[in-house]
Amino acid sequence: MMVAHVAAVAAGLIVALCGSGRARAHEVEPDAIPDAGVRVALAAAATLADARQPWPSSRLPGVLDTGQGWRDSRGLALEYAVADLAGRVAPALAWQWAMGLHDRDDPHVEAAWLDWRVSDAVYLGAGRNTVPTTPALSQAGHLDRFAAVPLAKRALFDGNWTDDGIVLAWRPAEPAAGWRPSRASVGLWRGQAFPAGGREPESIGDLPITASAGWVLAEAWSLDAFVARMTPIARGRLVQADGAGHTHGSPTCEDTLTGRACFDGRVNLWGGTLAWRPNADWALSATALVRHESGALYSSGGDANYRGRLQGWWADAVWRLDTDWELAARAERLAARHDLRGPGASLVAADAGLQGNRPSSRMSLAATWLGIEGVRWSLEAGDDHVGADENPYVMLRAVWRFSTEWGW
Repeated sequence: MMVAHVAAVAAGLIVALCGSGRARAHEVEPDAIPDAGVRVALAAAATLADARQPWPSSRLPGVLDTGQGWRDSRGLALEYAVADLAGRVAPALAWQWAMGLHDRDDPHVEAAWLDWRVSDAVYLGAGRNTVPTTPALSQAGHLDRFAAVPLAKRALFDGNWTDDGIVLAWRPAEPAAGWRPSRASVGLWRGQAFPAGGREPESIGDLPITASAGWVLAEAWSLDAFVARMTPIARGRLVQADGAGHTHGSPTCEDTLTGRACFDGRVNLWGGTLAWRPNADWALSATALVRHESGALYSSGGDANYRGRLQGWWADAVWRLDTDWELAARAERLAARHDLRGPGASLVAADAGLQGNRPSSRMSLAATWLGIEGVRWSLEAGDDHVGADENPYVMLRAVWRFSTEWGW
């Protein structure tokens, strides 16, 4: 308990870096913290969407997540908005604060920290932030080229993975090429966000730990990867939710089993992004994620020994036709495997939403106009295959960004 409270206090003070020499932890902007002075960044995305059924799907069948329903975004909707403030008070000391808002949900703090430059390439910090994974994974579903959170990211993290923690990061001013890493970080987290959650860890050894690294393999190739390990206790999954919105919190079974399926055990995560950019007009990338869980899965209906594996990927292709037009395509796939053994295993599987398990996929195409500085207008169309349902959709989307800074 002491460790968790210390981490919570530190969260309001300092945060870890997960970008380059300029902090890119939250990645609202590519360079979130200025070299000097103060930066203000605002961004918002709005959509006008139509689909045969509610979009995105309220739940992913066969996925062990928090059980919170996702809101139907058909019609006119505020996809996402964020306000980001950052500044540098000394050459080695900087801060950032960011507040986010999703359609009709409550505003939430996405980042709140200071960062300390220990040396030319080493940074130390702690606080509330997006957990370092890969840049493509952090940005997906947050003002990137496509509106929907990728199926794999949604399944493994139940959205965006934000937590309180401490990170030691290595960011050389001149990144190396080849198989020597161009960046690396190690983080220790409070574990209140899914896929951790549940009861607060009682010792440092129980806190989630993450590691990430990036490589510039050649002039046109780059690779980013991360691993994470955690041991949640009493992590909850809502048996029924009203689907009226989504939060970044994680239900807990610490005080009750009513209306919950619960997990105690070990969670291991792996992921990586391979990108190829041969010139300014073309870019290809692929991101893959795996979550492996083992332990006890239980509810009021029974108790089972559980082993599960979630794996998913998405691949993007981007073609810049000219200075004003861009075409992009994304292919996605998500699959899960579950093994439950014990009394009432079938009832537990039903409470945990694991029945009706089958692969899900999505294909998306977007044509984007960039003729106005700071604004992206897109016409996006796609086809979701979630469980047994097929749901084609089409939308008009606008993404607006504004940034200004005052130096001294």
